Amino acid sequence: MTGDGIFFVLVGPSGAGKNTLIERVREFTPDMTQVPTMTTRGRRGNEQEGREHRFVTRERFQQAIDNGELVEWQRVHNDDLYGTPRDVVETAVALGTDLIADIEFLGAEKLREAFPQHTVLAFVTPSDLRILADRIMQRGDITPEELAGRLNRARFEMTFAPECKYLVINDTREAAAEALRGIVATERSQRHNQAIDPAERVPAHRIDATCTAVIQRGDDLLLRDGKLPQFRLNPHGARFDLAARDHLESLLGTPLEVIGPQDDRFDYPAPSYVTVTGAAPHFSLNYYYRFIFPAGDQSTPLGWEWAPLSSVQLPDMLSELVTS
Repeated sequence: MTGDGIFFVLVGPSGAGKNTLIERVREFTPDMTQVPTMTTRGRRGNEQEGREHRFVTRERFQQAIDNGELVEWQRVHNDDLYGTPRDVVETAVALGTDLIADIEFLGAEKLREAFPQHTVLAFVTPSDLRILADRIMQRGDITPEELAGRLNRARFEMTFAPECKYLVINDTREAAAEALRGIVATERSQRHNQAIDPAERVPAHRIDATCTAVIQRGDDLLLRDGKLPQFRLNPHGARFDLAARDHLESLLGTPLEVIGPQDDRFDYPAPSYVTVTGAAPHFSLNYYYRFIFPAGDQSTPLGWEWAPLSSVQLPDMLSELVTS
């Protein structure tokens, strides 16, 4: 079994419940090791040093960077730093020990690049992003500004879902834990030749991504065939790229301004809102991107129509953003 270790990486926004799922998974797979990621943030609640994290000073974290002790590291919430210890991963993979961890999505990309044959990415999210706000607030000690920052970041993180092998909907803990248990059992059976009931085998998930263009001019939205225009994104296109905007501008014959969360760590805007539908193994994610049509351009492109905001059905949170 040497060299057959699997690194199960749970990716997803803050409040998705990743660490809770890790605890549940380890109850039925006690031989799986949780990777204690290194972080500069303070310890929370029931966290233990060396279990979920290695809590260090910024000086010690910088030393780890300089010494090449981390496979990856990222700046996340409130400028807190997180990183994955290289020694833990390399030793476990070599010995055939399975690992599991909650890793920020940019870090998950680097882990997959470093250990492509051993990394299994599972994206964890509730079906409705409003659940995230409730869960984050339940932790306490968070300001409205911090909450807004985490929710904006969640929209960036949601764009990574189509790049993961699996998607776990965590609306209820028991259902999500059972889904993750099936994923772990399937991957272990394939890698370690462990027996598994064929009925419990989980195929790789199909995660389709579409973009709904919310094109606004004042109090009106631009429709095509009576609906908000929608088009399919390529597997990596959920991270909005210029091709999507170029496509719309070509159709409309006018430049568009993208309105969405911005962050200096990313070279693309986040969607204004995301919906998740479906069930394993087939999920659909719809990314709503908001565009501003030039105010001075009073034209109506051929085949399109302007409709008042009040007459267009939008998800509640998106409606609030568009009318604010």
